[in-house]
Amino acid sequence: MQQSVGAGPTFERITNYARAQLLNRQREQQFRRMGLKGIQTRSILGSKMTLDPDAHGLDRDLLLDGIREPVATGYILDVLNAEDVVLEVGANIGYYALIESRICKKIYAAEPHPENFQRLNENIALNGRSNIETFNVAFGETDAPLYLNCSTLSNWHSCKGADATTSGAVKVDGYRIDTFVEGKLSPTFMKMDVEGFELQVLRGAEKTLKTLNRLFVEVHGDLLEEAEIAEVIDRITKAGLRPALIVQYDRPGLSKIYPTSHIDQIRAGDRGTYELFFDRS
Repeated sequence: MQQSVGAGPTFERITNYARAQLLNRQREQQFRRMGLKGIQTRSILGSKMTLDPDAHGLDRDLLLDGIREPVATGYILDVLNAEDVVLEVGANIGYYALIESRICKKIYAAEPHPENFQRLNENIALNGRSNIETFNVAFGETDAPLYLNCSTLSNWHSCKGADATTSGAVKVDGYRIDTFVEGKLSPTFMKMDVEGFELQVLRGAEKTLKTLNRLFVEVHGDLLEEAEIAEVIDRITKAGLRPALIVQYDRPGLSKIYPTSHIDQIRAGDRGTYELFFDRS
């Protein structure tokens, strides 16, 4: 990374990573002091969700903070409206889909992991939301089955590098997004969190990208090659979308917002993980 973007950004990333690790240890201690046992039902930004204190990652963040990715969440709440149609690519257990369903007219929520998909539907039913339609599918660059490499963290499952020979991988129905949206309301906003599979998903969404008003994609630079990062950015910008917000370490007390010009540094080889918002303005 130092050769790509220089010593300054490299040092900054190392420093931020160290701060994040320290915060993780502090949060783990804080969570243990809460002494939670068994499944919890909590109100999260106006929606009920069942959360598992034994599940690291998303569940524990919501139990600790009552919010996930506060900057991204605030931005979504600010820009979406009643006419929006949302495509959730990697809906997980429904945190964002439930938020969006209180504002937008339709949400298509796709989640490939079987347990996450079950919990997604349970959380939707818990709130009686009729404008969310769920799909147990994954997206890629062809209309063909995909294999999901499963993690101990509910939000770290990924199709990146997984195939039929991958130990413990789950086979799921796979589609190009351009195929999937046929016959449906045309998405105006798409959210992607696919843990390193961003490029393959975007290769299958060439037409859809051109019709979106907004896109939220989490780019995992540590899981992508520099050329892959550049292609991800190029595919989005060539579709007429421009960066509107760039966030890193989006957690309470740690979030860092960059100027939109930072997209050039990311494209040039910054290997960090970023939440990137694009719009057509």
